[in-house]
Amino acid sequence: MKSLLIAGILFLSLVACAETVTSTIDGIVTYLPIKGQIIKKGSILAKYDEEGMDFDIEEKVLEIKCCEKQVEDVKTDIVWYKKLEKSKVVSTAILEDVQVLYHDAIIKLARLKLQLRKLKSDKGDYIIYAPYDCKITKVIIVTNSGREIGDDMLEVHRLDSEEPVSKKIAWSLNNAENNATNES
Repeated sequence: MKSLLIAGILFLSLVACAETVTSTIDGIVTYLPIKGQIIKKGSILAKYDEEGMDFDIEEKVLEIKCCEKQVEDVKTDIVWYKKLEKSKVVSTAILEDVQVLYHDAIIKLARLKLQLRKLKSDKGDYIIYAPYDCKITKVIIVTNSGREIGDDMLEVHRLDSEEPVSKKIAWSLNNAENNATNES
């Protein structure tokens, strides 16, 4: 009876140190470690497919080039319409309409550039880094399977601490602190 009780306590303490890694983005997981593998702090724990993201970035770059051309064209039109307006060939209202088109194109270009910047920063979110040394205790999903936000992916055991930790966490993607530690 004593050995059964001791074994039960040991099991509970191991469970208390296990954490579940959950997906915090939608996508296809292309890399996972294997059960029993030791992962060092800052190392890759899981990786998502970035192919769709690369396409979105290329598409946004092309949209920006088209919009830049539109801005240049409308800017040239403004110069032309100003000359025509001075010589009373076109009304001031038409010149103002062209100026509105120019300002709209400038705003659209600024939005596209912000969207591109966001896409590029989000691309780093396709990798999950280990926030501390851990051992993979269970692989819940298979590689090349689709995940949704909140899906369980892995169970890990924290190696660098004896204190109990929560059973389930959503690890942040591309943790800047972990990257800084990994690079130094």
